[in-house]
Amino acid sequence: MTAATNATANGGVRRRRRLGPKLLLLGAALLLPLLCCELFLQLVDPGGFGELEDRERFSAEVLERTDDHVLRLVPGVTSSYLGQPVQVSAQRLRNREVVVPKPADVYRILVLGDSVPFGWGVGEDDPFPRRLEAALRDRPRRDGRRYEVVNAGSPGWGLVEEYVWLRDQGMAFEPDLVLHCIINNDIDPHPMGPPLFLTETLRKVRTLRLLERIAQKFCSDRGNVPGSGVPPADVVMALDKFQELCAPKGTRYVVFDTVGLPAIAIEHAAQIGVPRIDTVVSEDWIHAHQVTPSDFHPGPEGHRIFAERALAGLQPLLEP
Repeated sequence: MTAATNATANGGVRRRRRLGPKLLLLGAALLLPLLCCELFLQLVDPGGFGELEDRERFSAEVLERTDDHVLRLVPGVTSSYLGQPVQVSAQRLRNREVVVPKPADVYRILVLGDSVPFGWGVGEDDPFPRRLEAALRDRPRRDGRRYEVVNAGSPGWGLVEEYVWLRDQGMAFEPDLVLHCIINNDIDPHPMGPPLFLTETLRKVRTLRLLERIAQKFCSDRGNVPGSGVPPADVVMALDKFQELCAPKGTRYVVFDTVGLPAIAIEHAAQIGVPRIDTVVSEDWIHAHQVTPSDFHPGPEGHRIFAERALAGLQPLLEP
C-alpha cells in the first residue's frame, strides 16, 4: 500500500471518528426536548391524558366484541372508572342477577340504552335506573306487585344493537315496560373521530399521543371523518320495530327522549301509541352536569334529574 493510500485511509478513519460524536450529540439534542416534553406531559398532564388512559383501561376491562362483532359487557367482571366501582353480572348487565321466570309479585321495568343508563363514570347507586327503582320502592301497586328496574344500558350501543339485544335476550326477562333511553348520538350525525394509529404500547408515550391528537385534528378539519346517527325515516322504522317486538307480549314500550326526536318520529310515536317522555337536555345542561370536564356523560346530579323526569313521565302509565 502506498503512502498516499495510507493517508487517504487514515483520513477516512479520522473523519468517521469525528462523525460519531457529532451524531451522538445531534441525537442527544433531538432527544432531550422530547424527554422534557414527555416529563412535562406525565407530571402536569395539560391534555388530560391520564383520564384518557384510565378510560381506555376501563373500556378494555369491561367491554368485548362477541362472535357477532357486537360490543358487549364482559360477564362477571369487576372494575372501576374515575374511582367509582363497577360490577357486571353474569348476564352482562350492570345490575343484580335478573330472576327468570319473573316472580309473580314483580312489575318489571327494563331500561334500555347505552352508556348513559349504564352509568358511565358514576357509582353503583347513581345510574338513573337505580335511582328510579329506589323512588318506586315505597310506591306499592294496587295489584300488590312491587316494582323492579333492570338496568340494560350497555356502552357503545345504538338503536340497532339495542333492538337486537331486546329481541334475542331482553324479552326473555319478561318486562312489563321497556323504557328506551335515546341520546344525541343515537339519531344525530355526530363525528365518530378518525381512527387511532398508534399501537397500545406506543400509546403509553404521551408525546406520541399528542402528535396523534394533532394528526386527528388535522384529519377532522379536512372533513373526512364519518358520522353516527340515522335519518328521520329510519327512526320512524325503529319505533315500529320496537313496538312490534313489545306489543304482542303485552309489554309497554316507552321512549325516554333526551335529544329531541325528529318531528316525523314524534308524530308517528303518537299515532302508534308509543308514549314519549320529553326530557330533552340542552348543550348548557350537558356541560353543567357532565361527569368530568372532558366527558359528556352525566354525573350523579344529572342522573338524579333523569330519575325524577322518568318517574314523573311513568307515573300515569304505571297506574292509569
